[in-house]
Order: sequence, then structure tokens, then C-alpha cells
Amino acid sequence: MRIFHLISPVFLLLALSGPAFAALSLYEAEVEVLDQTRAVRLKAMRQALEEVLVRVSGYSLVVTEPAVTAVLGNAGRYVQQYHYRPLERQGEAVAAAEEGGEQAQFQLWLRFDPAAIKQLLQGAGLAVWGGERPRTLIWLAIEEGGKRQLVAANDDGAAREVLEQAARRRALPMLLPLLDLTDRKAVRVGDVWGEFHDSVKDASARYQPGALLIGRLHPASGGNWRARWTLYQGDETFRWERKGADVQAVLASGIEGAADNLSLLYAERYESGAASARLRFEGVTSFSEFQRLLDYLGKLNGVAAIQVLTIEDDVVELQLASEGGMDLILKTLEHQGVVAPVEGYAEPPESEEQLPSSGDGRVQPVNQVAQPVPVLPNELLNLRVFRLVK
Repeated sequence: MRIFHLISPVFLLLALSGPAFAALSLYEAEVEVLDQTRAVRLKAMRQALEEVLVRVSGYSLVVTEPAVTAVLGNAGRYVQQYHYRPLERQGEAVAAAEEGGEQAQFQLWLRFDPAAIKQLLQGAGLAVWGGERPRTLIWLAIEEGGKRQLVAANDDGAAREVLEQAARRRALPMLLPLLDLTDRKAVRVGDVWGEFHDSVKDASARYQPGALLIGRLHPASGGNWRARWTLYQGDETFRWERKGADVQAVLASGIEGAADNLSLLYAERYESGAASARLRFEGVTSFSEFQRLLDYLGKLNGVAAIQVLTIEDDVVELQLASEGGMDLILKTLEHQGVVAPVEGYAEPPESEEQLPSSGDGRVQPVNQVAQPVPVLPNELLNLRVFRLVK
């Protein structure tokens, strides 16, 4: 009997964009427990806190950091809310609890204090990864029983389920290809297996992913499984491998590695002092689009405040204040596909002539008496221009 029923022959003829599944927020977790006693609850709180810290930091080994390890025994101080609900058994046995192999009776839901979690990570010199994360398209080829096949969005086997569970655990939005006629004409199993990734990249454009993960999984010697993964995000490329007897862990290593590496690009490390930038957004043609833009910007990791400077026709100018540097925010804007940078834009000079210095490093306009010039932060000296993507 096979552990995996990996491939379903049915094809989806649906819209291309899949859901960004973050059923839980970054700061929520659920743990199956045997009962509602204090000892069991405290153990579950620690387990849930570990999961949340990994999710928020984007770092799978965060719980090995000394400053983090020191607080795990007092996980309850970070909990804002918790409640129980009875587990329902509908045709499938509920996972047995570790104690004595007994079945779990309750689902314990917990929400942790976001400010306290951020303070803990920042105090330990670790990064904080916000909720706006690139949707990752996964092309996976699996060899089993001498056959190689691709995993599709509609597969009813365990491979898709393992990937989705890992993605929910790491709060990484993901989607799988439809493998409809369009995909099958553009990509063959051999392209993924042989790492001929140019054709895979071209075929992925229809899904408009924020990142692209390509992998292959196959049996190895000694009853093990081996996976090899490549992650593309913008100009960055990451590669890693995983081997082990636990096929689910080997398969989940794709999501784990993708989340770890993407956090290196997007997670924000605390910097003392505030920063701000003036941004222009073109193509904002309605109030609903304006509201959508503000909602999107307000959710970006590191954004502390937004000030509307001007609104004229379809152009909105805003000033964003951040809790640290602006580099991460600007990088996120450039890569997530909600807005697109306007290439080749530069602020026009005030004059084509050389502007003389007033002697103290400030520019004095030609034929005018020098006036006091306010000293602006570096981030305000350059206007960044984006266009809203429809």
C-alpha cells in the first residue's frame, strides 16, 4: 500500500490565481490537547509560541536562540487570549496525543500579543517578518514506482496536503500550477526534473507569482527520500537539498527553506531612529482604488504612519514613516505586484544651470537672495514613483 496517492488525473478549468491561504493570523496558533488541565495547557502554550515565533521571524531555528529559549518556559505571559473547542470526529480518527497514545479531545486556540512578540525578537537582534508575503508558485516533480509526475493544484493526494499544511504553518501564501493544456504545452516533467528552469519561468508568468519554487522528490538509498529545491525571487536564487526517512518532512523542506530564504529578503531588523519617504502613486482613478492603496500600504511590515500630501487627477503623493529603515518597504513595493515602479523617473532639476553654493553646503538659487533651507532626511530627498497595478 502506497503512503502517497500523489497525482489525480482531473484538471481544473478555473481562474489562474489561487488563494493566499493564511487561515491563521501571524500571531495565532491551534494545538490539539488531551484535556483542559493547567499542565497540558502550559505545554501547549509553549508549543504554540514556538510556532508563532518561527512564523513571525521567518527563521526556522529561532527557538535555538538563547534569548528566545530563555522565555519559552513562561509562554503564558505572551498569550492574549485562548479558548477550547471540542474536536469533531467525522470519519477520521483524531490524532493521538503524546501522553499514553490517547486521543486528543480538544482544540486549543491561542492568540499571542503582537507587540510583545516583536519586542522579544527585536531585543534578541532578530528580524520581524510582516503579513505581506510573496505568493509562491510551486512546481514539484515526484518520482514514485518508476514514474515521474508533476503535482497539480487539484491533486487529492498527500503531497499537496503536506505542502499546504507547511505553508499554513509558516504563513507563506502558495499555489500550485493548474497543469491544464496551457501548462502541459509549456512545461514537461523533464523540464522540472532536469532543472531546465527557463521554460518553467516562462510558463509561470500567467500566475503572476511573487516567488517561484521548483523541486524534485525521489526515493533514495536506505529507505530515505531526497528533495532538491530552487527558489527564484527577483534577481535572487537560492538552492538547498534535504534527505531523510520521513517523506513528509523532506517534502515540507521546500516550504521551510522558501520561508527561511524569503525572510532574508523581506524580514525587517530593528534600526534605531525613524525614517520616512515621499512616494508618488499614479493610476489611482477612483476612491475604491485609493482606499485599496492605503489599506495595502498600512499592512506593510515597518510602516508606522501614512500622510496624504496631495491628490491631483489620478496621482496621489504620500509620505510614509517607518519604524526603522525604508529599504525593506521599498523593496517590498517593487516586488509584490500591487504597485509597479515607474522606470526612468527622476525629479527634474530646478534649473539647467549650475546652482551656486551658499557656502554652508546649501544651494542658492540664481539671482535670488539665499533663504534658509530646511535640512531634510536623506529619504525625503528623492521622490519614488509607482503605478497602481490594475
